[in-house]
Amino acid sequence: MRINIKLVFCSLCCCTNFLFGATTNYLETVMKLSPEEATKYIRSLPEDAVWQMASEGYEKGLNEYGIAVGILGQAGPSFDWEKHPPTREKLVGLISNPSLHPGLRAALAAGGFDRVAKDWKLDEFLSYLGNVLVLLQDPKIQYRWKWEIPDNAARGILKRMQPLLLNGSDASSLRGLDALHDRSAQIMGCLTDLLTKLPDTPENSLGDVCGGLMEFARLYQERTFPSTEASRHAVGMAKAGREALIQVLRDHKYSLSTVKVVLRRGDTIKLSDDFTKKDIATLKLDSRFSDEESTNLLLLLEQKMGKAKGIKP
Repeated sequence: MRINIKLVFCSLCCCTNFLFGATTNYLETVMKLSPEEATKYIRSLPEDAVWQMASEGYEKGLNEYGIAVGILGQAGPSFDWEKHPPTREKLVGLISNPSLHPGLRAALAAGGFDRVAKDWKLDEFLSYLGNVLVLLQDPKIQYRWKWEIPDNAARGILKRMQPLLLNGSDASSLRGLDALHDRSAQIMGCLTDLLTKLPDTPENSLGDVCGGLMEFARLYQERTFPSTEASRHAVGMAKAGREALIQVLRDHKYSLSTVKVVLRRGDTIKLSDDFTKKDIATLKLDSRFSDEESTNLLLLLEQKMGKAKGIKP
């Protein structure tokens, strides 16, 4: 079914209440056209102009769906990455382009793991991951734009690890695993630093940081890897990240929304293994946990602790 670009844009305008500035841009031009004319106009633009229009969409407050469907989805076959996947050079060029909105760059970086990077050779995947790390670690870009990257990267890394693990102690496989461990350790170190050093504000999005860190902590908690210096380092970083996540529940500097992320997804890192009866009692007295959902989450955690091993004194 063909999407009506005019309806997509108009509905997004009503939902987000964004206003256009005085400067003429590609997005303003499209809004003046009929749906058929808009599609024709977008397809007439050079590729760089289409990406600039998508960037303008982020600047004006459109959500990712509106940009993906209303702009990129109308731009012709070359933007259909399912059928025409971009080269690594093309994708890296986009996510590294400082003239594009960071939200667009980060969305492309995260989406690359599921759409195209999974099919590249391991050295190409590692090179791509290195470029994504640069974006993830850029302190000038707010984490609220980058929150999808860790989850997608963790899934992508695991997919690349699985066939290497099947080869056991094969030297080539071990080298590949070590390279993936190094990248994982870098990401976990970045996320742990963000979680422990930044104030808990909406811009820093520490709840999302928790979610991404949990994905990597789970990756190393649920699997056993051949013992190498790189794997031991990555396991150590995963343990440090897990400790930081547990500390979120014990430290009053974190907001309720951030704490709830850890409580809701605590099973993924076996949170109950390291909590004590004293911890639970302290949390029950914490004013942050006075709402019904928090009370239920704490009760569920307490029950799981009891079933797993009996609550520690």
